[in-house]
Amino acid sequence: MSDAWSRPPDGRRASGAAAEGGAPGPPRITVAVVARNAAPLLPACLASARGADAVLVVDHASEDATAACARAAGARVVAGEGSLAALRRLALAHTSTDWLLFLDADERLPPGALDALRALIAGRRDAAGVELSIRSHLADRPLRFGGYAPAWRLRLVRVGAARVRERRVHEHAEVDGPVLRSTVRVAHFGYRDRRHAADKLRRYAALAAADLRSAGRRPSWLEGLGRAAWRWWTVAVVRGGLLMGRDGLFLATLQARAVWWRTRWARQGPPAALLASPADPHGGGSMHGGFAHDPPRLRD
Repeated sequence: MSDAWSRPPDGRRASGAAAEGGAPGPPRITVAVVARNAAPLLPACLASARGADAVLVVDHASEDATAACARAAGARVVAGEGSLAALRRLALAHTSTDWLLFLDADERLPPGALDALRALIAGRRDAAGVELSIRSHLADRPLRFGGYAPAWRLRLVRVGAARVRERRVHEHAEVDGPVLRSTVRVAHFGYRDRRHAADKLRRYAALAAADLRSAGRRPSWLEGLGRAAWRWWTVAVVRGGLLMGRDGLFLATLQARAVWWRTRWARQGPPAALLASPADPHGGGSMHGGFAHDPPRLRD
């Protein structure tokens, strides 16, 4: 099997406990978190996962107390390295239940989420995965417009039917079989504040520019200006970002600036400091010059 794919051996997974007479019990779910230097985030993240049959933290070479925080919360810790896709495959390989729910360290499950998911998949024994709604936030404010919502992501997968393709960004699990949608809404606190958002988009623009340069692409200044203007118009107007007031205006402007940075650095070379290894495993570029934190329905 190629390193770009992973399915853990079936013998390592435990199915739901069987009731008398061999009837299957409730589906068992492991919550897996890939984390790097996430000690401040993990307590709230793992607290939201209480009720899982198992919790697994894949520690990506953290230099803080990430592993200690995970163990204190009762999680099993596995050390890993490489791309985010590789780290997710590692989580699949170390999962002992039939179902695995991927959660990021800056995300939170709502109360009752795991029971709702168990009920959903118990009613559809043929299901191979479940999409959850991801609600992104700027600080503590949910982003309802601008292309940021709705954001459906395949996060709950049947382990024996799941795989993760190798990509530098926008990696995601794939499954063989029907995919359901759940009403469970995951809160994603990806931008601590406006400065944090700007720093992330600058880094992603630099990585995207590096990808374009590697592919031999040098967008013209006119193309960059046109794409930046279109991005602002799409986020602010077409996708209703201005309905979020100053936050929407800020994000539309930031997205447009990121497109312009990408053009500039694709032509002139990105700053070396922005290409250094990120503090978290989610800060990758894309194979086609895209942004890791684009709104989910905005790709150019």
